[in-house]
Amino acid sequence: MGSVCAKKKETRINQVIQEPSASPYQPDHQDSQQQQDKKTQPQTLVKVKIPKKNKKVRETVKAVTLKNEEGQKMLNDYVFDEFLGQGAFGKVKLAHKKGQPNQRFAIKILKKSKLKRQREFVKDSNGNLVVKDALQDVRKEIAIMKKIRHNNLIQLYEVIDNPTSDKLFMVLEFAEGGQLIEWDDDEGKFYKLNEDEELTEDVLSSLFRDCIKGLAFLHKNKIVHRDLKPQNVLISGKTAKIADFGVSQVVGSKNDVLDNTQGTYYFMPPEACNKETAKDGYSGKAADIWALGITFFAFTYLSVPFTGNSIPDILKNISSNEVIFPQNFIISDGLKEFIHFILNKDPKKRPTIQEIAKHPWINQSSANLLDEMDQEDKVMEISQVDIDNAFSLVSLMKIKSWAQKWRTESNLKKAGPQTPVEEIEIK
Repeated sequence: MGSVCAKKKETRINQVIQEPSASPYQPDHQDSQQQQDKKTQPQTLVKVKIPKKNKKVRETVKAVTLKNEEGQKMLNDYVFDEFLGQGAFGKVKLAHKKGQPNQRFAIKILKKSKLKRQREFVKDSNGNLVVKDALQDVRKEIAIMKKIRHNNLIQLYEVIDNPTSDKLFMVLEFAEGGQLIEWDDDEGKFYKLNEDEELTEDVLSSLFRDCIKGLAFLHKNKIVHRDLKPQNVLISGKTAKIADFGVSQVVGSKNDVLDNTQGTYYFMPPEACNKETAKDGYSGKAADIWALGITFFAFTYLSVPFTGNSIPDILKNISSNEVIFPQNFIISDGLKEFIHFILNKDPKKRPTIQEIAKHPWINQSSANLLDEMDQEDKVMEISQVDIDNAFSLVSLMKIKSWAQKWRTESNLKKAGPQTPVEEIEIK
């Protein structure tokens, strides 16, 4: 289980208004010419948008760390700019490509030794207890992110892993707008990071549509996120993107049952908070839908429907109490009914992501959301081999050492001449 993030001090300015766009699958009707014998019937031609081939995540095994002429720390051809955040096993820094200051990335820096020391007992596919360390979770996260390519999901661009080094680097998409709201643990509620920005229903509709499309893509590809919350929804331009796949899980096509709990307490579904209902497992997709509903509630009301003075109190309230909507917020009946529709406490009656996309409120001022989702029909498969090979292995580096050497030297040539300095440690 996790906990709600602590209050942040710095303020980010975000904008999430997204203009509705027509579906790229709009048909273009063109009458065919009739033959002289009039036997040929008119045909309707439909222009179909062909998705572009997805770029693969780059894998690099040599990490050159040094300083440039301005004294800035560098990793290969990335120049570090500023510190973004700290996690349990590493930190995140803002960086840009050398010579391209506008091409920015968020680089997650992890210590493999620290990850290996963090262990827990889990059940394998046969129900046996086995020991798992946090490095295996990172390997799974990388395997998942290497497969998913969607406009409403934060992307992984490169993994830099030198087997002789303790550092592992994940080069991620940087969402310059950051979070819209943050949790205040002292007050027990959310607050807007930009007080001047109004979260109108038009803004919320655009935000919610992006979240629905991102989660729909995950569920279609048999992935459950397991930690949906406002802090994991980031803004890039006018687009909302789901982030943080650290506890995400690949599930079966017909069986998405989970037998343990992950994520943040306030967003856990009722069926996972009750020992009697949780002992036989629960649906991972239905749990994601519940967390999505709580996330929408939080964006709308800047609070969560279930709180408590302790973790057991929170879980008991989620399991036993009904959702109560605050009276001091003026929202439309349509939005309130939309959130209530999602937050069905019975997981068997809880709507699927496709059913949510059909709701009248989410479609009242934009193109049909289900049609947009149907366009994104590419399905990815994530195997155990993908997880095992999520980042470089020593044996692989030995076999292809010449290729990796050529790749690294080529990268540095593109970056331009470097001032000869000794290698440094990226902290």
